[in-house]
Amino acid sequence: VSPGDASSGLAGWSTQENTLWRVSNRLPLVRRWAVASLTFFRDVDCLQPLNGSAIASGDTIDFSAPKGLDLNATSEWLSSCEDCAPGQAWLGRMFISPETVRCVSLFQSVNSLLGCPDISVERFDGDAWLQVVLRTGMQPTAWEHMLIPPFADAGAENRARWRVANAAEVPSAWRIAELRLFSGSDCSGLVTGPAIMSGYRPGFGPEAASDGDESTFWESSCDGCPPLRGWLGATLPEGSPLVRCVQLRQTRSTDHGASSVVAQLLVGDAWADVVRIDAANLGAWDHLHINAPPASLAAGAVPPRTMWRLVSAAHVPRTWVVRRVAFYTTAGHLGCEGLLEGEPLASGEVDGYSASNALPSGAAGAEWRGPFIPC
Repeated sequence: VSPGDASSGLAGWSTQENTLWRVSNRLPLVRRWAVASLTFFRDVDCLQPLNGSAIASGDTIDFSAPKGLDLNATSEWLSSCEDCAPGQAWLGRMFISPETVRCVSLFQSVNSLLGCPDISVERFDGDAWLQVVLRTGMQPTAWEHMLIPPFADAGAENRARWRVANAAEVPSAWRIAELRLFSGSDCSGLVTGPAIMSGYRPGFGPEAASDGDESTFWESSCDGCPPLRGWLGATLPEGSPLVRCVQLRQTRSTDHGASSVVAQLLVGDAWADVVRIDAANLGAWDHLHINAPPASLAAGAVPPRTMWRLVSAAHVPRTWVVRRVAFYTTAGHLGCEGLLEGEPLASGEVDGYSASNALPSGAAGAEWRGPFIPC
């Protein structure tokens, strides 16, 4: 038995680098620690699970380690320790050959008293356990997804990954009723892909934010989310066009809304801010138009003078209403000449009062209503 075998806590086993991965408690516990579902993935999108033998610091009768490594949230692993010191309780997998883990999915317990809010993801390097991710403020009764950089060796550079994140603190769990990505600056050309997220509450998964039903919603795993803690997005197929517009609809609840939201693109191993909206709306559509991507993708910037808009330059105490707006190339003696036609753009809209209503092609008496209350 090598010194490395003994330090892994699995004396007698061959412990090559990256053949052992685990999660452990980083705060002292007053009860046993329970884990209902723990999965390690080799990809950033959490779609390719890794299979291996169950390993643990210990367990209790009828609550063995394999029960914490399935997808059944009703069966659990329970630690052998009570009043566990930080790092004393842990659960993981041993792989036949070294593996690179890029995502970890974790659901602790339906009983919040058996959970731990601060969790460490660790790998064994052949001599010692090394922390690769520390997640704090977790809710034991929610699904957590933890991404582990670097991403380049996991093929992340071949697909665009976009997300929206709360740029301001959310009093409770963040809720998104609908999230849509478009390739056109006018919010046309819907693009879709597998959902990626920080986590979610049972029964409020990411599919609820793309089902076209504004009464359903995704709910973040965090509760009292600090900035950038809650996020939802998608991985687009290889060769997809650059996203030019993001449509976001939060629910009406002020406790579950973010006043500031940022759209981000995964560039290398970091999320790059692309467009941000402050004074975001609740219960209405916000449109985040992307005029220029991050510097690393500057070649895809929108050509100059192809996007024009009318902006409120003074405070509007109520919803801003526009019945007609038109852009012309020439100011003639008898009026404007050379009507320019194009696709509608807007900061957002109220249901039934879209931006196209205010264009010259809109029906008589129709109007656009902005979502900002007040502006």
